[in-house]
Amino acid sequence: MKKSQIVQLLLNLVFGLTGLSLFYSNAIAGVVFTVLQAMAFGLLPVLANMALWPVVCIVGFFTVAHRNRDAREGERRHRELVEATREGAGRRD
Repeated sequence: MKKSQIVQLLLNLVFGLTGLSLFYSNAIAGVVFTVLQAMAFGLLPVLANMALWPVVCIVGFFTVAHRNRDAREGERRHRELVEATREGAGRRD
Protein backbone atom coordinates (compact mmCIF):
# COMPACT_ATOMS: atom_id res chain seq x y z
CA MET A 1 0.00 0.00 0.00
CA LYS A 2 1.38 3.37 -0.98
CA LYS A 3 2.02 6.03 1.64
CA SER A 4 1.69 9.78 1.23
CA GLN A 5 4.65 12.15 1.57
CA ILE A 6 2.23 14.92 2.60
CA VAL A 7 0.82 12.83 5.46
CA GLN A 8 4.38 12.02 6.59
CA LEU A 9 5.26 15.73 6.54
CA LEU A 10 2.17 16.64 8.57
CA LEU A 11 2.92 13.89 11.08
CA ASN A 12 6.51 15.15 11.33
CA LEU A 13 5.24 18.64 12.08
CA VAL A 14 2.85 17.39 14.77
CA PHE A 15 4.79 14.50 16.33
CA GLY A 16 8.31 15.17 15.05
CA LEU A 17 9.88 15.94 18.41
CA THR A 18 8.83 12.57 19.77
CA GLY A 19 9.77 10.44 16.75
CA LEU A 20 6.26 8.97 16.68
CA SER A 21 5.67 10.20 13.13
CA LEU A 22 7.97 7.51 11.74
CA PHE A 23 5.59 4.75 12.80
CA TYR A 24 3.54 5.78 9.74
CA SER A 25 6.25 4.67 7.33
CA ASN A 26 8.56 2.32 9.25
CA ALA A 27 8.01 0.77 12.67
CA ILE A 28 11.71 0.09 13.31
CA ALA A 29 12.69 3.69 12.54
CA GLY A 30 9.82 4.83 14.77
CA VAL A 31 11.12 2.82 17.71
CA VAL A 32 14.74 3.90 17.15
CA PHE A 33 13.96 7.59 16.92
CA THR A 34 11.47 7.50 19.80
CA VAL A 35 14.18 6.00 22.02
CA LEU A 36 16.77 8.49 20.72
CA GLN A 37 14.42 11.39 21.43
CA ALA A 38 13.71 10.09 24.93
CA MET A 39 17.43 9.78 25.66
CA ALA A 40 18.15 13.20 24.16
CA PHE A 41 15.36 14.74 26.22
CA GLY A 42 17.05 13.48 29.38
CA LEU A 43 20.42 15.01 28.42
CA LEU A 44 19.78 18.31 26.66
CA PRO A 45 16.05 18.80 26.36
CA VAL A 46 15.79 21.55 23.79
CA LEU A 47 19.01 21.46 21.79
CA ALA A 48 19.21 17.71 21.25
CA ASN A 49 15.57 17.34 20.30
CA MET A 50 15.68 20.27 17.92
CA ALA A 51 18.79 18.77 16.31
CA LEU A 52 17.06 15.39 15.85
CA TRP A 53 13.84 16.84 14.43
CA PRO A 54 15.23 17.54 10.92
CA VAL A 55 16.79 14.07 10.91
CA VAL A 56 13.37 12.56 11.71
CA CYS A 57 11.85 14.55 8.82
CA ILE A 58 14.52 13.36 6.37
CA VAL A 59 14.32 9.73 7.50
CA GLY A 60 10.52 9.90 7.21
CA PHE A 61 10.76 11.20 3.66
CA PHE A 62 13.14 8.44 2.58
CA THR A 63 11.26 5.63 4.34
CA VAL A 64 8.01 6.64 2.62
CA ALA A 65 9.83 6.81 -0.73
CA HIS A 66 11.35 3.37 -0.15
CA ARG A 67 8.00 1.89 0.89
CA ASN A 68 6.30 3.35 -2.21
CA ARG A 69 9.06 1.96 -4.43
CA ASP A 70 8.53 -1.49 -2.89
CA ALA A 71 4.76 -1.16 -3.37
CA ARG A 72 5.19 -0.30 -7.06
CA GLU A 73 7.49 -3.29 -7.52
CA GLY A 74 4.96 -5.58 -5.82
CA GLU A 75 2.15 -4.25 -8.01
CA ARG A 76 4.26 -4.81 -11.14
CA ARG A 77 5.02 -8.40 -10.13
CA HIS A 78 1.36 -9.03 -9.41
CA ARG A 79 0.32 -7.66 -12.82
CA GLU A 80 2.91 -9.85 -14.54
CA LEU A 81 1.65 -12.91 -12.68
CA VAL A 82 -1.98 -12.18 -13.55
CA GLU A 83 -1.04 -11.57 -17.18
CA ALA A 84 0.94 -14.82 -17.37
CA THR A 85 -1.94 -16.71 -15.77
CA ARG A 86 -4.40 -15.29 -18.30
CA GLU A 87 -2.10 -16.15 -21.19
CA GLY A 88 -1.67 -19.69 -19.86
CA ALA A 89 -5.42 -20.13 -19.48
CA GLY A 90 -5.96 -18.81 -23.02
CA ARG A 91 -3.54 -21.37 -24.48
CA ARG A 92 -5.42 -24.28 -22.91
CA ASP A 93 -8.63 -23.37 -24.71
